[in-house]
Amino acid sequence: MHILVMTAWWQSALACIQSFGRRGHRITLIDIGEMPVNSQSMYVSNVIPQPLSNLPLEEACDALIAITVEHKIDLVIPISDADAEITALARAKTSNMDLFPTGSVEAVRIMRSRNRTTELCAELGIDTPETVFTHTETLTSDAEKRGYPFFLKQSGSVASRGVARIDNERVLRSVAKNIRPGTEIQMQEVVYGDMVGMTAFCREGAVLKSFAFQTPYVLSHRGNPPFATVKKETPHLLDYMTKIASHLNWSGGIDLDFLQDRDGKTYLLEINPRLSGTIVFAQKIGVDFPSAYLNVEDEVFVPGLNRNADGFICLLTESGYLQRDFRRWSAFANEFRTEHRCVNSAFPDDPGFSGAMHTECMSNIGMGCELAKKRSRPGFLRSILKPRRPNRPS
Repeated sequence: MHILVMTAWWQSALACIQSFGRRGHRITLIDIGEMPVNSQSMYVSNVIPQPLSNLPLEEACDALIAITVEHKIDLVIPISDADAEITALARAKTSNMDLFPTGSVEAVRIMRSRNRTTELCAELGIDTPETVFTHTETLTSDAEKRGYPFFLKQSGSVASRGVARIDNERVLRSVAKNIRPGTEIQMQEVVYGDMVGMTAFCREGAVLKSFAFQTPYVLSHRGNPPFATVKKETPHLLDYMTKIASHLNWSGGIDLDFLQDRDGKTYLLEINPRLSGTIVFAQKIGVDFPSAYLNVEDEVFVPGLNRNADGFICLLTESGYLQRDFRRWSAFANEFRTEHRCVNSAFPDDPGFSGAMHTECMSNIGMGCELAKKRSRPGFLRSILKPRRPNRPS
């Protein structure tokens, strides 16, 4: 098959490239972004650099359909939230579910609207943080009535973009001046706890496979987390996933983001009409989500496969954290590797991808390390880069 993978610089695109390529399918990428590491994979045969998400929806849809005709594409894999809406519209226009395996445009729009997501959860009996719907015109007065702190969330945003913690009126003014008039906004209570993600693949409302992971809240602010652990015993989360998928009659990838508070109660924060970026974690422990698009369950070789692993390291994201604060995150990384049986996002038998990722990671780490050297006391870097041996009895 000739498969088009959209928004190719995202981590879930990497999982698709590795899964489809190792099965012998031809892969074309679209929108490689500013970080074209994935496009260097030996499994990629063609790259179309243009991003469709920057175009008006109808124009993007027509451009996608034209690409599938020109390049004789057999299957289109949406990666981002915008991809999902473009693909859903293309499916509606062509009535070609085999080429565009996704749900309806209306289902995508419910997921992309934070307000409609909250309303859907209320209808299905799924807990969400206490929420107030507001608009740019009433934001200041609504904030005064509600009180601080709260999270301000804009619909249509991706990952943590469009989300800001508001602790006082000064911060609110700073954030509000950059919000376009008419934007759908909500104020949501602050809940303290860890982030939990559940991703699934569905067909006509039925959940075919699912995977759940957890990460500390502090690692959830920049999209795909650098470190994650397997989340076990999640029947209530799967029940939520089943309710949502069935209600929306969803087909394709879907991702639910939860917050679990200190008492173990979970609150749904958002629904994404796509697979999670952390499906590389699932892939490395034997759960291959991209294969569901092909309706196959045959296994392919994946380097570093470990079905018993309970921890995951996204190396590229980790290097970004090290670049920002080397001292803090190198210590965290060492401790995480010590405490967990880890798999990571490396595919060492794919030389093009591996070389590009190594270059990018080392550049980030080098910049972070140099900055840390300027701020560190002598010997500090050695102590965090090389974990100390446990004390031996005399």
